Amino acid sequence: IGALVPDKRWMELLLDLDLPVRIVPRLETLEPGEAAELGLSHVGGCIPMADGSFGSRTALLFEEYSDMPGCRGKAQIWQSELDLWMDKAASLGLKTAVHAIGDGGVEMALKSIERLKQEDRPRLPRIEHAELLTDDQIERIAEMGISLAIQPVFEELWGGPNRLYARRLGERWKRTNRYRDLLYAGVTLAGSSDSYITPIDPLRGIRAAINHPNPQQRVSLIEAIDMFTINAARAEGLDNESGSISPGKLADFVVLNENIFGKALETLVVEITIIGGKIVYKKGV
Repeated sequence: IGALVPDKRWMELLLDLDLPVRIVPRLETLEPGEAAELGLSHVGGCIPMADGSFGSRTALLFEEYSDMPGCRGKAQIWQSELDLWMDKAASLGLKTAVHAIGDGGVEMALKSIERLKQEDRPRLPRIEHAELLTDDQIERIAEMGISLAIQPVFEELWGGPNRLYARRLGERWKRTNRYRDLLYAGVTLAGSSDSYITPIDPLRGIRAAINHPNPQQRVSLIEAIDMFTINAARAEGLDNESGSISPGKLADFVVLNENIFGKALETLVVEITIIGGKIVYKKGV
């Protein structure tokens, strides 16, 4: 589980816990040195925030909101402040993540990374959400090897022609969460829940990805599974040890009640969870 923790004290408590599952802890802070002091390799997440959300019309857009003329959202951090944060994180060798939803917010994150020389850029840079992207931004994301933490259930809840994204963005709803285009460009998409916004439920995320309300952006079942397994591991730099069932990798996997292929995904449930070769969860026990 990727754990985004917004407080250093909470992180200290989390690191002391003996949990039955593996976590990848990331400290959300504007002071990357705090993450380094705790011996962490990851920093960022929803802090720093380049912009806000579509719902509150605070996601930063290139064009105005369809239901509020003149409003293009609002940056939640100065570009210079984000640049300084990126510099500090890169100098400490930390893997970074920045929250950006609108194309304007994503542009801030991209500019912050692009201004650095290739050898000075942060390790495995990631953008949280990146829901509205231009073709040019997709090309640059792929070129720089930036991964995206995506939440397919957002489309299930708010995507399509008659829901929130369409009200806020008009016809731009067709350009939200362009999974097919991103995969075609070679971008690593790491499946996520953004809990507590949606439940921690990878199977629901897989269903949502293959049933994207825009048919042109739907993915195959295999691609959706990859988002929540090997792609998520690759985004964290852990694909050599986890993310797939292979000799030499960690014996971390789940057992479902039915074969995931050829079955109605709505009927699937996790029966057993195995971590390090040991059963840590059994349904009904």
